[in-house]
Amino acid sequence: MVVGNLLLNGDGDILSIESELDSFLGWNISGSSLSSVSMLDILDKKRNPYESAAKLMENLLLRSVHLLYLRDSAGVSHLFSATPELSEGSPETVILHLVFMDDGDESILEQALREQKQMTSELLTIANIMYIQTDAQYHITDMNHWAERSLETNRIDIIGSHISQLFTINEQTLQLLEKALKDSGHYQDLEMRVLLPDDEERIFLWNIKTFHLANRSAAAIHFFGHNVTERKRMEAQLAQSEKLSAIGQMAAGVAHDIQKPLMSISSLVQMTEEYISEPFLKEKFSQIHNQIDYLSRTVRKLVDLSKPMSGDREWVNVNEILQEALRITAYDSRIKRIDINQNICSEIKAIWMNFDQLLQVFINILLNAADALMQTEKPKIQIITECHITYINILIRDNGAGIAPDILPKVFEPFFTAKKEQGGTGLGLWVCHNIIMNANGKIRIDSEPARGTAVHITLPVKQEP
Repeated sequence: MVVGNLLLNGDGDILSIESELDSFLGWNISGSSLSSVSMLDILDKKRNPYESAAKLMENLLLRSVHLLYLRDSAGVSHLFSATPELSEGSPETVILHLVFMDDGDESILEQALREQKQMTSELLTIANIMYIQTDAQYHITDMNHWAERSLETNRIDIIGSHISQLFTINEQTLQLLEKALKDSGHYQDLEMRVLLPDDEERIFLWNIKTFHLANRSAAAIHFFGHNVTERKRMEAQLAQSEKLSAIGQMAAGVAHDIQKPLMSISSLVQMTEEYISEPFLKEKFSQIHNQIDYLSRTVRKLVDLSKPMSGDREWVNVNEILQEALRITAYDSRIKRIDINQNICSEIKAIWMNFDQLLQVFINILLNAADALMQTEKPKIQIITECHITYINILIRDNGAGIAPDILPKVFEPFFTAKKEQGGTGLGLWVCHNIIMNANGKIRIDSEPARGTAVHITLPVKQEP
């Protein structure tokens, strides 16, 4: 059996050849100048049709075993199994291990290669992991069923697209990825996000491996990933819970220290006010009353912060709670001038939730919308409920002032407010968020300045515990 190694550079030029292999082929390459001898010179191009040495090298490093037909000096083709390996001592070169195959070996090896390819394909198809393959320019060339399912896309439609058309990935991240792949050939734990057609964002964590040519240019890039959206959500909730637990403990202490002197001040102001008749002083005392009321409201909310979210749950109808919220807010002067349009699902399912807490959410959102519509010439609020098998969607949209992009990510943070001049405490939306999340729901706000705001709420349809 003829066995030997070829040493190639990234351009496919032969750097060295073992003597037994050279003698068998009769080329006497080892005794000549190797600088002008290419792998293509000894390859049977009819049976291995490669248009260039670069294409040959690219294909060699895509798989672990190949069948190559090499011509001897008399022009006769001989079949070899070829196993490529990047040289550890010289990263710019490739070692090609060649083993001569007789006619019987050819069919056996071809069958083994077909079985290996089929097994690999089936493993990638049934594996509970996402797999995407791209070329060196990050254009998608393949993906498995699990990737199609997780990304809610179709393989045929996405083939040829750039990876950035599928995932939210900025230029800086792409540059970091390229540098890591060039330096080490792999990248661990790359986080990429995708926005699905229903505006749901999913987060995926990827391990990425590339095959290199000897000159270190990428031939194919393989992405192996899994969905970490739920894990990230739980981590964020845990971090938020720890943060709010600390805030709640602080709030309880601050509220206790403030409440008693505040009550004393309020009583003294009321007693003193009885002896004042001058209009100027009466006006000033009225302002003091307003500030005391504001402080009292803040203290009550601070006390609420220190208490765990609780409340008896029952079967409730979302539409009925929305109507109750509209009935209560109808007495507010800001609401009276607004055109409210409703598109309500008549067959909405009951959900297992605390009535008063959900009522509080809707009232808060409606009053926020009313504030945003104060300067709008034709103010409108649209309310939509949608019925699904396992969940209910509620949309409350206005055409008001909108929220600035730099403020939008902070609206659910406690004590953050853009309405300080109107006496906002920054706790309203945080409370709404806490109520919805405690019910295993979701709440999201989309907004554009001068175009309005949309609040999206999703609540699961649950079975009674």
